[in-house]
Amino acid sequence: MAYIGRPGFLTGNVTPLANNSVSLGKPQRRWKELYIDANSLHLGNVSVSIGKTDEVEFMKTNKLGQPVTKATIANITATVGDATITQAKLSSLSVGGAKMRANALSSGTIYTANLTGNAYVTRGLAVGYTDGRVPQANLDVKNNVYIGGATTLTGAVTTGSTLTLGSALAVGSGGTGATSLTDGGVLLGSGTSAVTAMSALGDGEMIVGDGTTDPVAESGATLRTSIGVGTGDSPQFTAVNIGAASDTTVARASAGDINVEGNIIYRAGGTDVPVSDGGTGASSLTDGGVLLGSGAGAITAMSALGDSEMIVGDGSTDPVAESGDTLRTSIGIGSAASGTVTQIYSANTTGNVKFARGIAVGYAGSKVPGANLDVKGNAYIGANVYVANTQNFNSTNYSGLPYDIAFTAGFDADMVKEDVAAATYGELVMARPATVVGEAGYVDTAPTGAALIVDIEKNGTSIYATRPQFAASATSLSAGTLGATAVFVSGDRISFKIDQIGSSEPGEGVRFTLKCKV
Repeated sequence: MAYIGRPGFLTGNVTPLANNSVSLGKPQRRWKELYIDANSLHLGNVSVSIGKTDEVEFMKTNKLGQPVTKATIANITATVGDATITQAKLSSLSVGGAKMRANALSSGTIYTANLTGNAYVTRGLAVGYTDGRVPQANLDVKNNVYIGGATTLTGAVTTGSTLTLGSALAVGSGGTGATSLTDGGVLLGSGTSAVTAMSALGDGEMIVGDGTTDPVAESGATLRTSIGVGTGDSPQFTAVNIGAASDTTVARASAGDINVEGNIIYRAGGTDVPVSDGGTGASSLTDGGVLLGSGAGAITAMSALGDSEMIVGDGSTDPVAESGDTLRTSIGIGSAASGTVTQIYSANTTGNVKFARGIAVGYAGSKVPGANLDVKGNAYIGANVYVANTQNFNSTNYSGLPYDIAFTAGFDADMVKEDVAAATYGELVMARPATVVGEAGYVDTAPTGAALIVDIEKNGTSIYATRPQFAASATSLSAGTLGATAVFVSGDRISFKIDQIGSSEPGEGVRFTLKCKV
């Protein structure tokens, strides 16, 4: 290793023969490290030195290399830890163990002091970030900002979280001027004074104004009067929908008339209700006149019937009023030649009525009486009947009359109920023909454990396909099903039998009636 300045070697300064003509090293052959004194680095007309406080100073120099003024650095990028600072005005920056003064760094103009001594910043600031963030606005603050005095904001303010003000923001500054507002209360303006809030509206309340003072909350009759639909008002509506949005619309048809879904509501003094709507179609009808229909046309009224007049029809045109021979002829009892009526009845001297012809009673058609008195159904006679000839009172004339046959079982000689047994309890011989149509029965003490079954035999054979019975614990009779032998003739032998009794309680006091017709 050789040293410049030792005896036997170069003992003076090393200076090139011409200015700016040779290099120390080259791009492919660089010196590894350069150790120089604190005030010995000159770059062009700028010197780099270490000041008395160990700060790096950049100074412009004269031709002799003497510092003259502080130098301006056009571009500088300094990395401190993980942060890179580019073209920034710094109050202090430490690089390695050295400090760089802020007035030694400048990249254009970042801030300038005006005449009042205040500073303005010409570029965006990102404050509180450690990741080289590019400011998202003129002032981009990562965390909270504290402003100790009054602050004027001329543009929109966007906050990512909460903006806390020292006092209520006045209306003149775009605020409400209030620190608390009623929950649910409608807000009211007051010029530049603080916004006020009404009380929360109650059920059915609405806000109503009077054009001068603050609006108020109203409900009920007061509200209806205010909006013109009170009991003393006459509001006008084009139409009113009742109970639904469209299917029950009440509207004005014409002066004095309304309709529902286009159908006129009829009123006193209005249009006559037509027959198609259930009316008569007429506004006046003859007093006492019989009314006549005319299809969908208005009902018409006949003249009031005169004495002895009757209404007679001809099957095609409207009926007319008739009397006298015309009436008698129309109803088929007149004589066109003489004008007399064949005698049907007349009163004798005792005041009783006699009939000269037979009478058919209760028939709907033109029945010719089968006798002097031919009654289709029942006849009621309130007193005695005198019959001069009895030859027509025979069995044929009694056909269909009721003919019931009764039996008992389970009674002692004094008709006190006792247990029944499976046995025959009654016998008889038919004296005339009869047809069985049913039965009725009752047992005083119901059987238990099993049904009590009864039977009617004709000449030793049951007349039932299914025998009637008293079900277990039942006192009423369940009907049987009649078979083909349920028709009796004179001389048939009829037996009443009990075929089965209850297994626990046999049953006591049986009454049984066979319902027949002659």
